[in-house]
Amino acid sequence: VLHGRCSSASFAKALSTGLAWRAHALCYSLTVCCSMDIRNDVSQLRKLENCTIIEGNLQILLMFTTAAEDFRGLSFPRLIMITEYLLLFRVYGLESLRDLFPNLSVIRGTNLFFNYALVIFEMPHLRDIGLHSLTDILRGSVRIERNQELCHISTIDWGLLLLDSVENNYIVSNKQVEECADVCPGILDVEKPCVQTSVNGHLEYRCWTSSYCQKVCPCGDGIACSAAGECCHPECLGGCSRPWDSRACVACRHFHFNGHCLTSCPARTYRYEGWRCVTAEYCASLRKVSENPRE
Repeated sequence: VLHGRCSSASFAKALSTGLAWRAHALCYSLTVCCSMDIRNDVSQLRKLENCTIIEGNLQILLMFTTAAEDFRGLSFPRLIMITEYLLLFRVYGLESLRDLFPNLSVIRGTNLFFNYALVIFEMPHLRDIGLHSLTDILRGSVRIERNQELCHISTIDWGLLLLDSVENNYIVSNKQVEECADVCPGILDVEKPCVQTSVNGHLEYRCWTSSYCQKVCPCGDGIACSAAGECCHPECLGGCSRPWDSRACVACRHFHFNGHCLTSCPARTYRYEGWRCVTAEYCASLRKVSENPRE
């Protein structure tokens, strides 16, 4: 983890030279994927098709010849969690993350990029972030900078997403709020407006785009809720399919084991990558693979 806020120039240099690149040596599942560095060609995004969880970071960057139509029809609805950070840098033509990652709910921030868990930097055509399922960034801050077309930033209550202080966020040099038509859905319909929250003394409707409200749960104490507003089990993050059931969580607050979300790992299991419990046999299988990288 790198500490301190770097200048915009050094930040851009770090991104351009690939300082952010990290890779895990072992990919072990059809649904749990390694860190991914996706660059240059939009077809590289297809690597994400089977991923439910990225155990590591996701970087999408340096696509200079892409246009908006190249991203149409691309969607990865299976992706629900990234354990480290999400970074986007100079991806031309991408206007929103709404369709790419409609169900991304949790960024854990176990490792960060310059103290940030979400980085959106110099995305020239991005109009909104659109991560309407995102409810939790467990560690780290947000850096959103030099995105000249980016709106719907002021309508997001980052305090609902971040466990760390929002004071560490760095959101600058984007499209001026006065030039944006940041209207939340349902604002003209008194029956179905988005939830209002207060930020810096200003009570405002909260939304990701003009079509998607920001999810605000009524349960209190950081408890997640279902799409219908029912309170989830306390060990759930991101939502749930059934209320008060640790087997029905979108993601786990602490640890996942055998389909359950748990506060700690059971006896004779071990914490792995900060979010799941594994057996001694599983650990042994990892060692075997690392000792035989060609098998």
